[in-house]
Amino acid sequence: MDFFTEYIIKQKKSPKVILAAVGMVLLTLIVWYLSLFLIANPMFSGIAGLLDAGMVYFTYVVITNFNIEYEYIATNTDLDIDKITNRRKRKRVASLRLNEIEIMAPVGYAEFKNEENGTFKNVYMAAICENHPDAYYIIYEKNGERNKLVFNPTDKIIEYAKRIVPRKVYTKA
Repeated sequence: MDFFTEYIIKQKKSPKVILAAVGMVLLTLIVWYLSLFLIANPMFSGIAGLLDAGMVYFTYVVITNFNIEYEYIATNTDLDIDKITNRRKRKRVASLRLNEIEIMAPVGYAEFKNEENGTFKNVYMAAICENHPDAYYIIYEKNGERNKLVFNPTDKIIEYAKRIVPRKVYTKA
């Protein structure tokens, strides 16, 4: 029997991201205000208009790139995680086989505190936020490199992973 499920989560905006967005808007307003002095001179009015339009577009692009979603796709023993930026761009974050993982456990799981802080070639963050109570981590090896993936799986994905590798999947309960 084949197994397929997909799940999309939206990443919460951190205070740094909100501050960056507010900073971009303020910078755009400052550039717009300063360009008013250039408009007074007919020789620079075209440049001022282009500068204003360019700054507004740049601010729009930067702020909309903060809209990030992650899509988890589990097909049989494969788990693929994609990062979707502003519902326009899709990029594969991680792709792994569930039957080849070393461990899957909740973030902060007492027995594996040392395992969480180990050395990894890549650490992929595909969770709602760093300290989300439902976040899990998976440690797996790909191309001879040890990787760590932090994500928010559904109960369906957790149960299916437990069926495939029961001794490597740990849950909160």
